[in-house]
Amino acid sequence: ASAIAQTISNALTYGYLRISGGNVKTLAGNLPPLSTGSSNGRIYIDAGTLDLQTYTANRGAGGGGAFTIAAEAILKIGGTNGFPSNYNTVSLAATSTVEYYGNNQTVLSTTYGNLNLSSTSGVATKTMPGTAFTIAGHLTVAAGSGSGVNFTAGNKITVARDVSLDAATTFSGASYIHIFKGNWTNNGTYTGGTSSVTFSGVSAVLSGTGTNNFNHLTFSGSGITANATTTLTVNGNIATSGSGTFVHATAGIVNLSGSAKTISGNGLQMYNCSIGGTYTTGSNFKIMGDLTVNGSISASAGTLTMDGSSKTISGSGSITFNALNIL
Repeated sequence: ASAIAQTISNALTYGYLRISGGNVKTLAGNLPPLSTGSSNGRIYIDAGTLDLQTYTANRGAGGGGAFTIAAEAILKIGGTNGFPSNYNTVSLAATSTVEYYGNNQTVLSTTYGNLNLSSTSGVATKTMPGTAFTIAGHLTVAAGSGSGVNFTAGNKITVARDVSLDAATTFSGASYIHIFKGNWTNNGTYTGGTSSVTFSGVSAVLSGTGTNNFNHLTFSGSGITANATTTLTVNGNIATSGSGTFVHATAGIVNLSGSAKTISGNGLQMYNCSIGGTYTTGSNFKIMGDLTVNGSISASAGTLTMDGSSKTISGSGSITFNALNIL
């Protein structure tokens, strides 16, 4: 099909359906189940956008079949439908995009290029895969024409590039280990549950004015920074690992609120740090601003370096330094 908007007939039973051109192709209705057989039942999105709207493009039952999205091509799924079903092979290029833009939808467990989640109306709940999955591109979550998106991890999520959550997004990490390899922009709400988050991208930036309630938080990439307006709350352990480093911009706040948790690694540079929980450490770390302790911190080794000007150590809690360096 050429680069014009077209409607795909649902009066035919397709063996192969190939989408190309630079515009949007939409369905006229639910497609009859695509033909089955080892060489039949295939959809290729070579270029442009296939918008399923509220309809389905499933394959008939039986082995075989393939659903393939090429680089830069887009699949949009509306209504309450999930990804087209009964395809033995799902192949999504690293720069392709799948957008679930309907209301309550189930997200297929596969390796995505870019994954977009949005809503058509009201607050949509997206049911995430119950098995670990990878996003090779960006994860972008926005209200769309609706009023918000909620989703809870059903297993480990790995995002190779950036994560962007708008102000109407609520993301729960549940109890899984998540790896984010690019920038993190959160203007919504992230709730860590009992999960662990590792930021591993070199020179990744944490930004946004949303709520960041992490459980365990690790920085394994070098040169990771957070903007001043991005407050981090950690209810578990906070650490750097390997060559990982973290620097919070001037006036940034890290709140440590866990019980019997640890600070570890030697690459942490916080600005203002407020400890309301109970933490132990054997590591070197630096605070450029104020240290407020209303819980406790106990150091068995390592040096806490205070490098700010006219800053304070305050609070009603307990502080045990191994070594304190005031610059």
